Amino acid sequence: MSKLFWFPDPLTPNTSGLLRHDGLGGVILVSQQDTHPSGRKGISWILPDSTPDKNGARITILQGPDYYEETFRGIVDLHYFDFDPNLKGLAGFLTDDTTSIKKPAPCPEPIPIPPIPPTAKTPLEAINAVYATGLYNLATYDGCGQFTEACATTLHNQFSTSFGHLEKFPPQNHYPAEPYVLNGKVHALDAINLTQGIPGTPAGVYDIIFSSESPEAKPAFNFSGPARPDLWYYPAK
Repeated sequence: MSKLFWFPDPLTPNTSGLLRHDGLGGVILVSQQDTHPSGRKGISWILPDSTPDKNGARITILQGPDYYEETFRGIVDLHYFDFDPNLKGLAGFLTDDTTSIKKPAPCPEPIPIPPIPPTAKTPLEAINAVYATGLYNLATYDGCGQFTEACATTLHNQFSTSFGHLEKFPPQNHYPAEPYVLNGKVHALDAINLTQGIPGTPAGVYDIIFSSESPEAKPAFNFSGPARPDLWYYPAK
């Protein structure tokens, strides 16, 4: 009988592992939380005496709902540590030290964008109409981000499809805190990107919240720089 150790990071009460050895006829071994002879805490599997040496195996590490499942393929060597009398009986694997990837924190559900009557004659009038719904608290991070998304949608639909978001790259201030989709984009918290001008409004990046995330915050439409087609995207998700 041999024992195979694995050292996931983090090691939590939810951490467990499944080992499927090619030579055991599809039997899946479930790990136990264990302490290595060196004193390091991890998980281990008890390999039965019938386990063939130097055969392939698949290890799956489970960390609970906050982490992605990880799967590794390698060779189990039942005598890998026989050179050390203190470790005799421990098996080896190609990799036994891993870091799990944490899932992004769930983004807050965006506030539904109410229909804005298409009576606004200027982008600022449309932005003020979005704010007048009373749904967006510009003194808060989420309120500013959701307001910016609502304004981008309204301006895109009512004035020009050239209105969109200004992509940001952490640690630049951005919204949402985590992308809506894995490896997705995040945008300016309080600005929009107009890549082609419309009558009365030249192309450019526009700040649409004065003093965002403060009690003095209010809607605005202020030119802050040239358009950035390379950073334009739409919709937010």
